[in-house]
Formats: sequence, structure tokens, C-alpha cells
Amino acid sequence: MLGYNEIGILLGLFAVLIILLARKKVQNPYARSIWRSALLCFAFYAAILIIVEIRWHYLKQHALSFDLDQNGFVDLHEYTEEAKEAMNRITMDTARGFAFLTAAALSSIIAFAFLVSDLTVTHLRLKKTKKNTYE
Repeated sequence: MLGYNEIGILLGLFAVLIILLARKKVQNPYARSIWRSALLCFAFYAAILIIVEIRWHYLKQHALSFDLDQNGFVDLHEYTEEAKEAMNRITMDTARGFAFLTAAALSSIIAFAFLVSDLTVTHLRLKKTKKNTYE
């Protein structure tokens, strides 16, 4: 069964693919700004979740390296301070559980800021082009 982060990664990658396929159909300069910000939002969302999952995989492998007899558990004779610290990183890592929400909020905020600035630049460019055409 897929977790929330894996579903988020798939959602982000499919959204990027669909947005890239719609590239040729977007002709309006203002719609291009929305297209670019949507691409940024979903690409950034997927990238953050991929980084979180890679980090989680690394932490899990590091903790499993203390399991010397490969039985799936760190037994008492394998238990050291370093093993305790590695196991605590896995069990106390709440960032992974909320990463899909945090990444969505962060990527949306960044994409919205990009959209506002891109719309402003597009408006000024079109205004300048229109002004130069009438002169």
C-alpha cells in the first residue's frame, strides 16, 4: 500500500506530465504565467517529497545496520548509544508524516509568489509593447 508521500510524488509527477503536454495549447501570455507557476508548484512539490523519501530511506538503512544478526530487530546485545540514536530518529520523525501537507503548502506559497511576479512582469511587458506600437 502506498503512503501519503508516495501518492503525492505520483500526483506531482503526473501533474507535471500533463502540464508539459498542454504547453503548446497555451498561447495567451497571462495563461502562460499560470502555466509556468503550475509547473513550478507541482515540480517543487514532487521534488520535496522525493527528497523526504530519500532521507527516510537513508535513516531506515542506517538504523537497520545495527541489526547484526539480521532478524529485523535490534536486540539487547546489539543495543548501543549510536543504535539508540538511530532508532530514535526513525520513531520520532514526525516530519515524514506531515511532509505531503508541508510540501503542498510550501510549493503553493512559492508558486503563488512566482505567479504574482510573473503576471506583473507580463503586464508591464505587454503595456510597453502596446505603447511602442502606437508611437
